[in-house]
Amino acid sequence: MRTEDHGMSPYQALILEHAKSPRGWGSLAPGTALVGERSGVNPLCGDQVTLRLGHLPAGGATVGFESQGCALCRASASILAEAAAGLAPAALRQLVNTFRAEFPGAEPPAAWLPAAVLALYDLRRYPARQHCVMLAWETLAELMEREATDQVAVSSADSPPSDRKSEKGA
Repeated sequence: MRTEDHGMSPYQALILEHAKSPRGWGSLAPGTALVGERSGVNPLCGDQVTLRLGHLPAGGATVGFESQGCALCRASASILAEAAAGLAPAALRQLVNTFRAEFPGAEPPAAWLPAAVLALYDLRRYPARQHCVMLAWETLAELMEREATDQVAVSSADSPPSDRKSEKGA
């Protein structure tokens, strides 16, 4: 049956399909290097999501997740996992930051976003459900920020001390 027969837009059908058959559900594939894991909770409705960010052996990112809560939360996490697959860290950061900046607003979405991500923009018209859509994206942004901070701390700890002259001798 066509989606129009049920009064659904193609975007609604895509979101429903991701909710029923989520991509990236569960653990990361064997052989994937785990970059980090983070959980997020929406206190307004009780949605929960746990995201795992990995680095594929061939290069690029992979996202695995588990969620409890509404279909929109699960579909959004699935769409994020699908869109993140194989992206370089900078491209993944750009995708997440663009969505986080644009989704809550009224501006048209960036044309370069994947079609499945664009489907989520159809949900802007439901302000009460925006938190459900944003949970996975915010959780991944927090995970990437924490991992970047940890990398800076590790790099600093591994760096040799600078050749500063002591202030006594100056």
